[in-house]
Amino acid sequence: MKKTLLMLAVILTLGYLGSTWWIGRSLHAELQEFVDAQQKHVPFLTITEKRYTDGWFGAEQELMLALHSESLPEASQEQLSALGLAAATGPMTVHNVIRFGPLCGFLCVGRARIDTRIDYPQALKKVLEPVYGSNPQPVAISTCWGFFSDKTLTLSTPAVKGRDWGKLKELDFSGASITVRVSKNSDRVQSKGAMPLLHLVSDTNRLELRDLQFQNQQQRLLRELYTGTASMTLAKLSVEPDDASEHKISIEKISGSGSSTNKMPNFLDYGFQFGTGNITASGKSLSAIHFDFSVHHLNMKVLAELADQLAVLHKQGAAADSQHMVEAFRDTLETAGPKLMADQPQVLLDRISVESAQGVATISGLVHYPGTTSQDWQEDAILKTLREKLEANFDLSIDEGLLELLPAHGASANEQLHELAKRGLITWQNGKIQTHISVKNDAILFNDKPLNDSSHETHSHGVT
Repeated sequence: MKKTLLMLAVILTLGYLGSTWWIGRSLHAELQEFVDAQQKHVPFLTITEKRYTDGWFGAEQELMLALHSESLPEASQEQLSALGLAAATGPMTVHNVIRFGPLCGFLCVGRARIDTRIDYPQALKKVLEPVYGSNPQPVAISTCWGFFSDKTLTLSTPAVKGRDWGKLKELDFSGASITVRVSKNSDRVQSKGAMPLLHLVSDTNRLELRDLQFQNQQQRLLRELYTGTASMTLAKLSVEPDDASEHKISIEKISGSGSSTNKMPNFLDYGFQFGTGNITASGKSLSAIHFDFSVHHLNMKVLAELADQLAVLHKQGAAADSQHMVEAFRDTLETAGPKLMADQPQVLLDRISVESAQGVATISGLVHYPGTTSQDWQEDAILKTLREKLEANFDLSIDEGLLELLPAHGASANEQLHELAKRGLITWQNGKIQTHISVKNDAILFNDKPLNDSSHETHSHGVT
């Protein structure tokens, strides 16, 4: 029995050593290919030197980089200049410590774990040193390389608390973390992140963000086109000027989400939702706002073409000036836009609402351009199409208590709304103002009546 166990232990040990050796040999070439592939996406960075020291259980890799700020877009160059980094800020060294699998570290089972440390350029170190010390490491980077070339990238930043950093009188940062999981060939991408607290105090303002979280799940549908969901929540956002506290803005329970679905063959639907809890600004408060809308019946193949072109623009962006990028982006949309609109997509305002202690205001509706073709959306015809072929229907409802939030308690708005009610353009009953708005044939109707009808009757209609 003891001999059997000993033999089994020897076999397992030799098997593990063999698998580790094989992983190290196969991973070396794949890492080099991965680094070379990333170089194409960042032309403003040049790899000037590579070093790779191999071992049985791991390896070390060093990449010497040069940053060419003159190759960055104009806006990025201006930001570098503001930080005192106007000239090329290289050289920069990336150190990768690689541990071969199958057991390659805490919560990492795969081919390797790579821990990355960056030796920043001297000019950038001077900016970071007051907060992060003489050997600044503001970002910790770790990558778990899976058995099937899937990768899990984790970035984290340490907590920072201090005073007098540049223009900041006070900084309280809890740290943040981001995890990104990418499958082989990037067919599936997942990410999530969190930042518990950011509090900044400058000479003029105080800014506070609490409990920021986000997550994203995407799956490749066609080439560069993905479908999936994304969401973000923020417990609190507040901005308070030091010299005018009555102008403080505070927003709680901010949330946003988006989704794309392939409900019909060859077509995609997109949905977007945004909402908040309590909002306080300039002495007034709201209990919630919501802005939810969706876009339906978008041609999937045209969207894929658009995504392909935008991916090319993204790769070119680092080396192109801002004016060129704006023109290229506009040309791309001018080509794809008519194709998308030819399939007559619809925009649904699922819910736009404002809530307070005094009441609720909501609007919902549909916007579309039925019967149009791609010719209607060419540059020489688009203004006429927007005006003459728009069809829309909206339902609007406002609790009269909300008028109290308007300046001078909405006295002027009260008079105007009563006049509209007399003309039958709205109904005002039981403390609620309502109307149906329709747009068709270049005309706008309120409760089926034109707004500028000079022959309207002046007697009371629909007011109680």
